[in-house]
Amino acid sequence: ELLSSGGKRVLLVDDDDHDVACGAAWMPLLSSAQDVYHWRRFACGDKEAHAWPSPPDSEHRFDLSILRMHFHAGAFQLALAAAVSCLQRKGLLLVWTDGSTAGSLQAAQVAMAEVIEGATTEVLVDTPSVLVITAERGTGGSRASKATLQNWREVITVRLPMPDSILYTRDDWCTYPGLFAAGGLDVMTEALLSALPAPAPGTKILDYGCGSGTIAAALLERAEVELTLMDADAVAMQACRENVPR
Repeated sequence: ELLSSGGKRVLLVDDDDHDVACGAAWMPLLSSAQDVYHWRRFACGDKEAHAWPSPPDSEHRFDLSILRMHFHAGAFQLALAAAVSCLQRKGLLLVWTDGSTAGSLQAAQVAMAEVIEGATTEVLVDTPSVLVITAERGTGGSRASKATLQNWREVITVRLPMPDSILYTRDDWCTYPGLFAAGGLDVMTEALLSALPAPAPGTKILDYGCGSGTIAAALLERAEVELTLMDADAVAMQACRENVPR
């Protein structure tokens, strides 16, 4: 009904290759839209990722955002806030999921209430295999405390193993919802850093799947090395820029 009048701008949120495939199912529904934009937090093939979406310009925000529900509550709330932040007033957010939907309705409604100021939801489909729920953006949109990526920034303490059983402690470690190991240090990375010898100065190192940058930070503390960091998650790369600025 929203798209029936045509001339609408739509944001389609894709977060990985599975969502890209599922997102294609919406395309026949969007044929009357004026423009369809994609926001991908995770890079997929040659599709570029961005940590936060943006409308084409400040004068033309989106009329509709379509978002697939995440299994990770924090990442889902972040994606909700991002999708809503780009909607115009009275714009519509459509959240969907497939597969097992047990408990999804309540979880979606709670998340939407947490993120969207004055959220009023409407359930369009609620079956054991499919859930579709909508909410309209009122005058407030995303709650002020959640309206930008920086609002989701958290600071934690990490202790990175160094040679001779020394710990390199960082009390200013930046993380965001949905990062691997909650943006901190997992047991396998801890084991790796405990066993890893110090690299020779000037060594060129590729950290592929760098997460929030724990390995990179530990290596730079051991020697002056030349690092290249890569991750499919654009939010992880944002954390790396803050944690490993060199």
